[in-house]
Amino acid sequence: MEQPGGERIPGSITGVKRPLPEDFSFVPARGPGSFQPSPAEACPTNGFRSAPSSAGGNWLVTESVELIPSMATGYLAPQQQETIRRQVVERLAARDPMLRHVMEVKIVCNQRRNFINISVRKDYVTLCYQEHHEGIYYCFFLSDKIEPFVTITAVHPDDGKLHRLTRSQVVALARTIDNFKAKFGISGESYHYTGLRERQETDEFVDSGGTQRGNKAHSSHFHLKLRVSTKMTPDRLPVYQLFDLGALREAVEPVRYNFSRTTLPWNEVYPLLMQDAV
Repeated sequence: MEQPGGERIPGSITGVKRPLPEDFSFVPARGPGSFQPSPAEACPTNGFRSAPSSAGGNWLVTESVELIPSMATGYLAPQQQETIRRQVVERLAARDPMLRHVMEVKIVCNQRRNFINISVRKDYVTLCYQEHHEGIYYCFFLSDKIEPFVTITAVHPDDGKLHRLTRSQVVALARTIDNFKAKFGISGESYHYTGLRERQETDEFVDSGGTQRGNKAHSSHFHLKLRVSTKMTPDRLPVYQLFDLGALREAVEPVRYNFSRTTLPWNEVYPLLMQDAV
């Protein structure tokens, strides 16, 4: 499809303006995934020994992400634990740059030895697909908010989630969405987009003391929601198979709202993405 000025809009334009009927195509499939650590609790402290930094060539963590023998037992001060966490992230990022964002690193201790624990961060647990184009990772997450949407973000391996895309990144996003749809057998999709100005106004509301940052309604970073078949959620997140999703949809207002979000077809949301791009 072409815009009024003749510019061709990439990507699928098979969407609809309102929430989808439940009978459009979805073929379950397994998608790839790949994953900034957050601070962990310190072990109880009653002393301190200095910890060298990897910046000076002194590593407390081996290439296989194990503590060196002198760190494997005994007391670790908070400063040492933070150094170890940073070095673990460096080791992981050397294998895959996205791991610095996907993995949570925690140092745990018992009376016998110290351990490095690595787990997937909560906000990356539902990552089901990603592609890498010109230094940016386009990540697709199944929503954990009891709604039939996949949330798409753009992540720089060093800077994290992008707040605003460039025009060329929007084009790359369109190509990635087409590949995602082809892999998962999706058609007839539509989109819900929270624009740049809305996100900025929400941040201004929070900064003015309107609410705590953890309670704000929108994320600051760019995100696009792709409406999918209702059955994709329990197929990919089995926890939803443990209760009656249909009954919740009918009786619980927040769930009903999530299922009734106004959506747009791709040929209408694409100009909005370009309008916010730099």
